[in-house]
This record gives sequence, structure tokens and C-alpha cells, in this order.
Amino acid sequence: MHVLLTLFLFSIGTTFGASKFLVSFGDGGLKSYTIVDNTCYVYTVKYPKKDSDLPKIMNDVLVSSVINAQRQYGKKGNAFINIRVSWQLMENKRLVYQVCGDIVRRN
Repeated sequence: MHVLLTLFLFSIGTTFGASKFLVSFGDGGLKSYTIVDNTCYVYTVKYPKKDSDLPKIMNDVLVSSVINAQRQYGKKGNAFINIRVSWQLMENKRLVYQVCGDIVRRN
């Protein structure tokens, strides 16, 4: 899962334009940046029949959040950092994922 996510996130800068859109669970190694917005994406997903499908679901949710962040905020900022992923099981039938982070402009 980590390798697929890394490959996707590595290619996102070349796929969506000239400037790179940085994605990081921490500060991305940035020493200087300005927070231009905060965002959260919430997904409600049916619980899979096999527990082995859970990593793929989380990967899909995370990738979808990164794509949405770049599409919505790509003109205001050039990085989605401090990403936090939370999830909750509801009645053993659904999973609720919340992906939050800061949209920043690198200085």
C-alpha cells in the first residue's frame, strides 16, 4: 500500500501541471510556508466483506483526498501538508474516514 501511494504522490506533480503540488503527513520538510486554508474530506464507505480490503479502501480515500485538494486549492496553495487520517466504525456496517490537512503556499 505504501509503495502504491508513494508512486502516486510522486507522479502527481507531473500529472497535473508544471509546478509540483507537495503532499506530506508532516510539514514536508518545509522551513517556511504560509497556511492559506485548512480542509477536511469525509467519506462514508460500506464495510468490506473481507478485512484484507481495508488497506485498499484507505488508500483510495487518501488518494481521492489528495486529488480533491489539488483541484480545489491548486491556485491558492502548492502543498497539502500535516495530513491527518481518522476513521470510525459505525454499527459494523460502515466506515467513516476523515482526511484533514493544511493547504499552504511555500515561501
